[in-house]
Amino acid sequence: MLVRMQEYLGVPVVSIAPGTQRIEKRRLAEAIVNYEDLKRAFQGSEWTTFFED
Repeated sequence: MLVRMQEYLGVPVVSIAPGTQRIEKRRLAEAIVNYEDLKRAFQGSEWTTFFED
């Protein structure tokens, strides 16, 4: 994916590593108190994929 982006931008293709890492280890459904409410509210929207278990 990043290679395609670099090619599209016309910049030299280099290996890119993120400078961040995930801290939260729990699933979103466990970490967010009202997860099910949010999942229902965003159902059918462009953000639906964020609520796939």
